[in-house]
Amino acid sequence: MSDHEILERAKAGDQRAFSLLFERYQPAVYRYCLTFGGVNRDTAKDILQESFLRAFRNLHQLKEGQKILAWLLTITRNRCLSYLSKE
Repeated sequence: MSDHEILERAKAGDQRAFSLLFERYQPAVYRYCLTFGGVNRDTAKDILQESFLRAFRNLHQLKEGQKILAWLLTITRNRCLSYLSKE
C-alpha cells in the first residue's frame, strides 16, 4: 500500500492505517532523535511517541503532496528543541 493510500485512510480515522505509518517511519524518526544531540535513548523513545501522537492529532495539517517523513521530522525536531530548552 502506498503512503498516499495509508495517509488517506488514516485521515479518515483508520487507526490501523496510522499504525502502518508508524511502523514504516518509526526507525527513521528514532534515528533522527538520537542524532539530534543531547538526547539519550530513553528520551528519544519518549520524543518519538510524542511526535507520532502529535502527528496523529494533526493529520489534517499535512498538505497535499507534502512528504510524510519530512513532516514527521519537523514535528520531531520541534519536540527535541522543546525537550532541550527545558533541560
